This record gives sequence, structure tokens and C-alpha cells, in this order.
Amino acid sequence: MLLIFKLVKINNNQRKILVFDVNAMAFAKARFALATKLKEIGIDSVFVSYSKECNKYLKERGANVVDIIDYFDKIMLPKNIENLLVEYEKKYDIPSINLMLVADINHTWLGRKIALESLAKHFIFWENFLEKNKVDFLVGGTERFIHEVPRRVSKKFDVPFYVWKFPPNNGYFLLLKESNGRWDFLNEYWEKNKNKPLSKQEKSKVVEFITKLKFKKERAHLLNARKPKITLKEIKFFFQRAFANLFIEQMKNPYGRSFLKIASERATRALRGKFIGHLYELPDFSEKYIFYPLHIQTDAQVLARCPQYKDQIALIKSLSYHLPFEYTLYVKEHPNNFGGVSVADLKEIKKIPNVKLINAHTHSHELIKNAQAILTINSNVGWEGLLYEKPVIVLGKAFYDITRLTYNVRDFYKLPLIIKKAVNQTKFDTNKMHQLVNAVLTHILPGEMIHGEGYVEQFCEQENLNKIVHGFKRVLLEKKHSP
Repeated sequence: MLLIFKLVKINNNQRKILVFDVNAMAFAKARFALATKLKEIGIDSVFVSYSKECNKYLKERGANVVDIIDYFDKIMLPKNIENLLVEYEKKYDIPSINLMLVADINHTWLGRKIALESLAKHFIFWENFLEKNKVDFLVGGTERFIHEVPRRVSKKFDVPFYVWKFPPNNGYFLLLKESNGRWDFLNEYWEKNKNKPLSKQEKSKVVEFITKLKFKKERAHLLNARKPKITLKEIKFFFQRAFANLFIEQMKNPYGRSFLKIASERATRALRGKFIGHLYELPDFSEKYIFYPLHIQTDAQVLARCPQYKDQIALIKSLSYHLPFEYTLYVKEHPNNFGGVSVADLKEIKKIPNVKLINAHTHSHELIKNAQAILTINSNVGWEGLLYEKPVIVLGKAFYDITRLTYNVRDFYKLPLIIKKAVNQTKFDTNKMHQLVNAVLTHILPGEMIHGEGYVEQFCEQENLNKIVHGFKRVLLEKKHSP
């Protein structure tokens, strides 16, 4: 017997209904602050919550909350969950349920049986929720069941699902209708304007942006670009989360019950970071090299958008086979993930004859400037490579690969020829690159959307919230991304 529920009386013809998901207190605080400001432009918010702690916080402030975990407890699943998921795979035109399992790292940690049960319950919940309630927008992220299931189901109910993302510019955000690595509206704009010359004002703005970025060597959204440390603050936070998940959540929040795994990874990173310095090499800018930036293994950029490259150690070995003989592959860890790669994997990289493991704290701009080419899955390093007018080889899908500036690998058998073509490039289309930068600057929305642990106060500053609300108004109500 399924629980049938309806929203609190907020549906009327004058106001829009937006649904947020919350699974941790940082998100509850930030999204409630945003929801309060959205009321001013005629948008009311509903919170689908995975957390008893979040429920209490939101309800005390008068928010409209649906407890998805309470709903899960009332669902009686059939014995053969696999058959049910096969039906959902067909019904919602999902390429592979297995890819959804891979993308949700939290459920992967809980084991396949629990993950399958949870995935089935997510489908049941969102079908019932959208069938029984008038909803105008869903807004969330990518990769986890918490986002991917409603994104799939909402299409059947003609409810737009918007993904919020971070462009390669600090202080800006995006609201997208797709999460495949590309920006839907940027694609449309590019098709219409790719041959249109820039005005003097546009050209000046583009040149100023590139000059400033190179001068400051600014890297976007480096959340934890520092050596992880085990501090009293970190230890206190661990015990707070342990208490909350054991006694408040009762270990039912799938995105909270893996706190032991998360704490273990943080501690391991901190300890590992003290002992891996000897494994790194300094770059030699006199030699010919291609720069490959390691992606964070648990990031949506890989898990959700390019899972075929999930095993990056195997990928690096394969790439090394395809290089021209006189070239070296420079590999550097992601600055947000120092200490996150196991010592065994780092040693595997070092064993490869034509690969160098570069010190993780070497600035990526220095490596880009001196490289003969950039080779990436879909990293923002590829974007920066274009700004430095370097050949960029892209294995996956990225927002910047819509131009003919990048070498897009769609047939791995052609990779050796593509790499040779890239490193022998003699001419770069600077005008085309300027057009791309102008297109990006035209479509990004002012406002810092990062609101995870440690960033809530910055997010909730009134000036920042006003910017974000203005962006939501432009996209959700006015249906436009550019001025």
C-alpha cells in the first residue's frame, strides 16, 4: 500500500512551485535562505528531505517538507526488484540502470542489494509525488539517486528539472536542463552566433577576462585546495555527525550513514599527504609533454558523464601507449583531492616509462603554458588550455567542445593520429576562441552557488542571494539565459 500525500496549500494560479532536495544540514540552511528570497518573486519552495535533522530545522521555520525516508518505510517492494528496475529502465528510456548505480557513490558504499532497493523506492516515490502534486520546477545537482531519478521521472510529467552547476568562473553559476557535460542553451547560442563577429565592446570584455585570468592564475571553485589535516575541529565535527546519524537519523539517511567511510577517507588523505612527497617529480619545461589532469575519482564529471573512464590508472596506461615516442605524459592530481589517490595507484603511474607524476601543488597554469597539448576527459583545464591557445584533446563531453577548437575523441582507435595532429598544430583560431569566451560570459549567472559544508555563510550573504534569485528569475520565469 503506497502512501498518498499532497502538499501544503500553496498551489494557486499566481505562484510557482519549486522543489529542492536536502540531505544534510548545510544544504537545508542554504536552500531555506534561498527559498525565503524566492518567495519575493512569486516562487514557493517544497523540500524533499532525507534527514530528520533537516526536517526539524525546516519545519521550525515554517517550510513545506516531505520526508522521503518516512515514505520509503511504507513501501512494500516486490520480491524481484530486478524486474521492476528493468521496467523503469524501459519506461524512462534510461540507457542503463547499472550506470545510475555507478554514479551514486554513497549507495555503492552501502552494497548492491541496498542500492537496488533504494533505487526502486526512489522511482516509486517520484512517480507518486509528481502524479499527486502540481510542481513547476525541480532544481538539483547531478549523479546521485537524489537527483538522477527525479530528473528522469519528471520528463514524463512535463516538469522541467534544472541542474545547478559551477562554470569555470568564480562567483557565477548555471541552471541547465541537461547534465551530460554540455550547456543546452550555450549549444543553441553557438549555432546561431558562431560566425557573428564580436563588437568592440564584446572583444574588449573578452580580452580583459583572459588577461585577468592569466595574470591572477585564477582557478575556479577550489573548495579544498589545501593539504588536508586532522584537527580538533575535524574530530569534533566527526563525532557530531556520528551522533546525529546514529541517534537522530537512526542510520536511515543513505547520504549520511556513510559518515564512517567519509571520515576514513579524510583521515587517510591527511596522513597520506605527509608521506607521498617523494613520489612526485618537478616539471621539466624543456621537454615535450602532454598534460593530463587527474579527475577526482568520485566526481560526477567522471561517474555520471564519462563512466567509461572511471578507472583512470588504466586510462593513463592506455594513453601512454598512444603518445608519439618523443613525448611524455605529465599527470597531476586534482588540487581538491591532494592525498586522495592511493599510494599503490601513484606508484603504478610512476612505473609507466613515458609518464611523469608531477607535484600536486604545481600550478596548472604553468603546466598548461609550457605543454605541447592538453589531454583531458572533460576538465576545466581544457577550457584554460584554450585560453592559453593550446591544442586541447577531449575524451568525454565538455561545454567547450562545441567549437572546432578542440580535438574530440569519439573513436579511441584514432587517438594516436588525433594526438599527432594536435601536437603538430601550427595555427590557432584566436577569433573563434574569443567568440566562445564571449558566449560563456554572456550566459553565466552572477552569484556564488557553492553552499556545502563550510560555505553556507558566504552563500547566505544578502548580496549573493539577491544575485542568485535574479538568475533564477531570468531562467525559470523569463526563460532566458542572456540579458
